Amino acid sequence: MEILPEIRARRSITAFAERPVEEERLRAILEAARLAPSAMNKQPWRFIAIRDHAIKERVSDTFLPLHGWAKRAPVLIALVSRAQDDISHNGRDYYLYDCGLAAMSLVLEAEHQGLRAHQFISFREGRLKEVLGIPADYEVLVLIAVGYEAEEVGLTAKVAAGLRAQVARSRTRKELSRIVFWDGWERQA
Repeated sequence: MEILPEIRARRSITAFAERPVEEERLRAILEAARLAPSAMNKQPWRFIAIRDHAIKERVSDTFLPLHGWAKRAPVLIALVSRAQDDISHNGRDYYLYDCGLAAMSLVLEAEHQGLRAHQFISFREGRLKEVLGIPADYEVLVLIAVGYEAEEVGLTAKVAAGLRAQVARSRTRKELSRIVFWDGWERQA
């Protein structure tokens, strides 16, 4: 079975090289996100791409301690949205689903461009919105660290091993037979 190599190769890394992301590569990943499908083509997403070192420092102060590694990423992207910018159907708001599609498009294009992207949700949203000037009625759904992969330099062997194990676990997937049913609930082929 042939699968896009970017899907198979995608990993969430915790060690970013001190190498800037070229403008054309950054624009390509944002363009991929822009082209993502959305309900009734509402495109409820907004992205804030942060490259300025001083702003990144202020943004990194909003991270919970678990994500200190993200400070080293050359680009941080905030995915922002609000429910009223998308459709609601049968009592469900679809902006979260649509923004997930845009995030996945961004991540896969990053992989295609030779970059790595690590999405994370451990941040203090109120402070982050203040730092970036995001209006109160918007939500920050996820932050995405983007850059080139590097070795885990300066980490203790124990911490580096723990991070590598965490990344390896994050790539372990359930067997297809455990998540796909055919022609009805829990009907397996």
